[in-house]
Amino acid sequence: MRLWYVLTVAGAAAITALGSGGGIAAQTLSPRSLVETAYEQKRVPRMRTEIRMTIVDGGRQWQRTATLEAKQGKTGTQVQRFTFRTPADLAGSSVLTEEEGGGDPAQWVYIPAYHTVRRIAASQRGEAYLGTDYFYEDVLDRRWNDYAYKDLGRDTVDGVSVTRVEAAPASEEARRASPYSRTIYFVDPARKVVVREEYFDAAGKLLKRLTNATLGHYGRYQLWDEATMENVQTGHQTISKVTKREVDVAIPDDTFTVRALKRPR
Repeated sequence: MRLWYVLTVAGAAAITALGSGGGIAAQTLSPRSLVETAYEQKRVPRMRTEIRMTIVDGGRQWQRTATLEAKQGKTGTQVQRFTFRTPADLAGSSVLTEEEGGGDPAQWVYIPAYHTVRRIAASQRGEAYLGTDYFYEDVLDRRWNDYAYKDLGRDTVDGVSVTRVEAAPASEEARRASPYSRTIYFVDPARKVVVREEYFDAAGKLLKRLTNATLGHYGRYQLWDEATMENVQTGHQTISKVTKREVDVAIPDDTFTVRALKRPR
């Protein structure tokens, strides 16, 4: 959900669909609707994105490049494939994610050095995503009905007035399924985008912070081109920047198969 949203938040066309002059006034939206509207605007049916990543750990940095290919349908339905291109020791490493109609997601990871495809168990979705600060959970679609929402009031992020919305698992089943005890979204009501997210661990302590930046224009979409995911407990960071993006692009269906993970692309 989050990695995809970081790189794909759709804007103007979807906003105007809510009503004339930019849509429903922010103050008429419930906390859930405010976040859900921002997320659901991101749904680009077909997209290929080239990404440059910088992994930061103290004074050390590592550069990586990757490709994200994705197809999205209605909420809870998507397929996506994330593949590292560089460095050489990671080239070809891929994660395939499939979600259909809100059912239990399926995820697989392929590491060329081991020549095997491994399925990610639900209990492993709180693990790091190929050495980044994203979890496997972070690329899954939102399940809006699984959470309870609360308006935490106004705040400012980099000079932008935002509304803070808390989302916490609403049931014991949802709590067991999520690596986060709660998430706080910092929503810009004027643009209807999420500019920051904060994720809290099972003990209720702040674990990670995602900061989005630079809205680019791609046809009828406004899309985030930069994002920083920081593990505030370790200081480790993953900085992502889009270097190329194609929207509404043709992507062969067999791109999103377990067998295809082993084929060079």
